[in-house]
Formats: sequence, C-alpha cells, structure tokens
Amino acid sequence: MATLTFNKLAKQITVDAPDTSITCQELAELIRDYEEDFENHDIIPHIINTSGKVPVPGGTTGIVIELLDNWELAFEARAGPSLTEVEVTGGVLTTTGGQSPFFETAFTSPTRSIDVTPALPDVSTILADLTTIKADTSLARKILQNDYLIDEVANTFTVFDDDGTTPLVVWDLKDENGSPAVTAIHERRKQ
Repeated sequence: MATLTFNKLAKQITVDAPDTSITCQELAELIRDYEEDFENHDIIPHIINTSGKVPVPGGTTGIVIELLDNWELAFEARAGPSLTEVEVTGGVLTTTGGQSPFFETAFTSPTRSIDVTPALPDVSTILADLTTIKADTSLARKILQNDYLIDEVANTFTVFDDDGTTPLVVWDLKDENGSPAVTAIHERRKQ
C-alpha cells in the first residue's frame, strides 16, 4: 500500500516514493484515515468528498474524489534526469475549484486512467433538459391549480388549460370493477 505525506499548511498530499501509482480507492482510504487521526482534527471539515461508483476504462467502476479547499496531490519528486510517469487510477480525481488536482514536483509526470474532471454535457443538452423540466413543472401546476370538470355523462375528469376552455388532459373514471363511474372512483385512465 502506498504511503502519503500531508502538508497541512500548504494543503498538499504527496504520494511517497517509490510508488508511481495509486488507485482512487486507496487514496480515499488513506486520506480518511488521516482525517480521523485526533492530531488532525483542526482540518475543518474534510480534505475530500467521495461519491459512488462511476464507469472507468476497462469495463469496471471506480469512485469520484473531489479535493476540497485547494488541497492538491503530488507524487514525491524524483532525481531525474528523465521523467517518471506517475498515475492515479480507478476513478475520477477532481477539485472544487476546477483547477488541476496535481501540484508539480521534479521529474514526475502525472497521468490518470480517465479525465480528472467528469465530462460535462454540452450546453444544448442542458438547455433541452431545462426546457423539459420547465414544461413538466408547468403541466403539474396546471393539473393541480386549473379549473376541472367531472362529466357525469361521459364519466370523465377534464383539466383545462390556463384559458379555462381548452382541455389539457382528460381521464376516464372507473369504479373498482373497471366500469365507468363518477362516484366511488377507484381509478382514472388517461384518454
């Protein structure tokens, strides 16, 4: 298992040499152990947030680690002169501010098995989702607040649009035997 060095003043976590790789799961466990140590209770409230399983390359799942309050991760500096490839695998490593979660050390080149930040949907997808949510919310408001009519001949329940005359939604009303009814209603079925 990797070992970590914590610099509370600089808000830096270093994966000690000779390790060149650490999984998100291992990183999260080591940070939680550090947070739980009585001597470190002055770190308020935490160094990281973690969340459930996410798909990662290779068809497996991993966790998301979000470094809080400007904390950063590094691998211990190497002697060089060539770069040492170092990596975080098995999840997503990100920060609350959107900056890189890594601080640079001599002769290390951090990589990760997947992006450091989860992919965000494009703006058109977000706008389409917001439009759908707005429409659904508007429909729910209308169903709850607009005028309605129980038609005793047709055995229907009609909710009208905001103009008070255009049917918005019509339900057939049924009793517990499935027969049309306007009293002792057991179910309503959208037409």
